Amino acid sequence: MSLLVKKARLFAANAHAAVRQCRKYTNEPYIMHPYRVASLVATVPHTEEMLAAAWLHDTVEDTFVTQEDIRAEFGEAVASMVAWLTDVRPVMGNRAPRIEQNRLHLAGAPAEVKTIKLADILDNVSCIAQYDAQFAFTYLQEKYAVLKVLTQGDPTLYAKACQTVLLCAGQIGLSLKRPSQDSGWRTAA
Repeated sequence: MSLLVKKARLFAANAHAAVRQCRKYTNEPYIMHPYRVASLVATVPHTEEMLAAAWLHDTVEDTFVTQEDIRAEFGEAVASMVAWLTDVRPVMGNRAPRIEQNRLHLAGAPAEVKTIKLADILDNVSCIAQYDAQFAFTYLQEKYAVLKVLTQGDPTLYAKACQTVLLCAGQIGLSLKRPSQDSGWRTAA
């Protein structure tokens, strides 16, 4: 593991611990989510900056860390990836417009960022479908729509994310169509 990735891992662990953040359904230390995301990213072609951003992807959104802190500690490349992965603010009110704004934001992201987001979706979808079927009904439809703008991400993670969203949807009785070329999706391998 490079010094950059080790530094990002420690920084993220400290940031999430400082706000006593735990995973909603499992109560495990929150850092386990970035660990799983970074581990998934490590299974496909990646850079050290991508791994660092995978560790840091929720720090600006969920802790007291600012985008400027990330830039100062990790440089512009990592900071830019984290910015793309951070929810756009300040859309208030209804969930649907906020989710759509974030989907459109991700549509313009570089392929490396889309790869990290695919890993993030893979970890989150499985957990939410397992522990909260009622919320998963909405969440899976949202992630299904987000997948449409992530086609430039890593093809292996893209295929796994499509498969996982469809599998989880089926488990809770939600009918989603398999992505096809004519709907603007890349066919999952």
